[in-house]
Amino acid sequence: MREMHAVDINCIVRELKSIIGSRVDKIFQNRAGILRIRFYGGPQGRSELLIQAGRRIHLTSYRRRAPKTPTSFAMYLRKHLGNRRLSGVAQHDFDRIVTLAFEDLSLVIELFARGNLLLLDVDSKVMLAMSKGPEERISRGQVYAFPPGPVSPFEIHSPREFRSALKHRDLVRSLAVDLGLGRLYANELCAVKGLRGDLEPSQLSDQDALGAMDWIGGLGEVMEGEGEPVVYGGDSPHEFSPFKLHTLESEPIPVESLNHGADLVYAQEEGDGLQLEASSEFDDKIERLKKRLEIQRGQIGNLDEKSARFRQLG
Repeated sequence: MREMHAVDINCIVRELKSIIGSRVDKIFQNRAGILRIRFYGGPQGRSELLIQAGRRIHLTSYRRRAPKTPTSFAMYLRKHLGNRRLSGVAQHDFDRIVTLAFEDLSLVIELFARGNLLLLDVDSKVMLAMSKGPEERISRGQVYAFPPGPVSPFEIHSPREFRSALKHRDLVRSLAVDLGLGRLYANELCAVKGLRGDLEPSQLSDQDALGAMDWIGGLGEVMEGEGEPVVYGGDSPHEFSPFKLHTLESEPIPVESLNHGADLVYAQEEGDGLQLEASSEFDDKIERLKKRLEIQRGQIGNLDEKSARFRQLG
């Protein structure tokens, strides 16, 4: 399954700020570790956030079956986050870590390696981690510590600094890992700037390094909201990006948001069994009709009782 890179996460998080103010309705988690948080009452109405540790985070419009038996982690989150307001969404530095703030509690989402989800209290102490491990930083009752991350490519200001930040033997891997760009965007940088992906970073000329830094500067503008999200693959999308890529041959298809693009691509990977949700407006209408029907049934029941009493009196 395609993993999200720091670039994707930055753009996804910026879009997720539109649901700040929503309140937690329900929380589900299936055995594959996919966590879904349903929100209500926010600026966007009803919404559902899908989280898969080590892989992805995005809003989803697809309906998935709720597990028959909730996991202990999902039950714990329901207990502590139920009806809480989402008060903030942030990416940690330029890393694959996202923090969701729920008033005085926080849910940390680690999207690297095997990934993890951790609920923190007001003092940033770990209340519960989805995955246990020997690391003290994720132990219950300990203050959570963010792991060391990659060098931010936006904090490099000279060709010499640029070369020094690249530790791997080839340029593509160095850009992907050492600067956190991910292989997709590392390949794109090399293609656009005419750089050999297998070049040893120390062999980069000042001119080539400045060209790469210029491309990264343009990437920063995309992350500020200047991009045009697209998917690739036609009716069976297999890739998404916050901007058009030169390294993919298929025609890019514009999408309304990167969240939507990611949702389409991952839905293809999940396979059959998913259904598109109705619009939130339609959902709200259905809920109103259900409540009206319940009221009418109650009124009919009261009338039946009165009718029976009148017959007895007659």
